[in-house]
Amino acid sequence: MKVNEKVDREADVMEESDGARLEERGFAGFCINPPDYTEMHCVDNKSRQCVYAANRLATLPSGKLLDIGSYLDMVIGMSAHSDVTMLDVRDMGYDMSPLKMVQCDAKEMSLGDESFDIVTSLCTLEHLGTKAFGDELDVDADIKMVDEVARVLKPEGDFIFTTQVNDVFPLFMMNCHRIYTTGQIHDMLADFECLDERYLIKHGRGSLATPGTAEDTKSKLAGSWGFYLAHWRKK
Repeated sequence: MKVNEKVDREADVMEESDGARLEERGFAGFCINPPDYTEMHCVDNKSRQCVYAANRLATLPSGKLLDIGSYLDMVIGMSAHSDVTMLDVRDMGYDMSPLKMVQCDAKEMSLGDESFDIVTSLCTLEHLGTKAFGDELDVDADIKMVDEVARVLKPEGDFIFTTQVNDVFPLFMMNCHRIYTTGQIHDMLADFECLDERYLIKHGRGSLATPGTAEDTKSKLAGSWGFYLAHWRKK
């Protein structure tokens, strides 16, 4: 696995078994981001993800919806469509009523089996287990979250989510996020069927992403990443 010089100097940051596991899962590189990870996506890219999720929700009947770590303004808007429960590992610090709030780890949810019709999660999956938001290092935390999503969804329940993608050089960035290949995402979602997937292609760090294709993730994302937007359904 390719690592940067800082990682070489900080060999004790990750167990050898974790590095081997990342390599086994297909991640080509590992680096350490500054520990004060903050919002890195420009507002337009955030808005495009929210519009995508809203449009997919509009095709579904209202029901019990679990949101995992999405943008708060998006969650508030979704509450007009469905009975929303928010889940976040962080303490929001204030009363979220009338929204229901559950503070727990998404890879081990304190929620019942088959208790939700819809799960949404915008730009969250890739952060789990990277220490970006105060959780512990866990290279398989994202897989565990997807398994938990499958558990809490009712049969044929819907999972709408976004994440980062680069089909040439997938990367694990400590204190930040993962950048997946499309194949890695599909592997994680073996218990689901894909109803829709879209790509937003960035043209430089912090730049506005524009609609693209899976092929663009192999040719237009050198040194950066794009956004993967998808609607999957539990089998």
